[in-house]
Amino acid sequence: MRTEVNLTNYSFESITYHVLHERMPKLPLATLNSFYQDPKLYSNFADYFIIRTRCNLRLLLDLNIIVRTSEMGRLFGIEFFNVLSRGSQYRVESMMSRLAKPLKFISISPSPEQRA
Repeated sequence: MRTEVNLTNYSFESITYHVLHERMPKLPLATLNSFYQDPKLYSNFADYFIIRTRCNLRLLLDLNIIVRTSEMGRLFGIEFFNVLSRGSQYRVESMMSRLAKPLKFISISPSPEQRA
């Protein structure tokens, strides 16, 4: 999220306020625990997390993260999760292997002795 929005505080509530322009409550753990244990207040507990989950999905949609990540995956020929979790070297190697395949080149993997 730090690459998407320039803020001084990256809490969920702060990001939601600056991106979606909505205030989100942050309930203390003791309050959530009491909601969870009381059958009459359990619906408040569930509603709290449903609202937070919906805000997470709206953040992904409003910042266009899913579409851009999918496009990057298609461009580099790597899976969606690998675009988010792997570094730039993985992207470069995938691009090089895609360019080398039509030229009938193969990528050489270093041996364990060469890596150490």
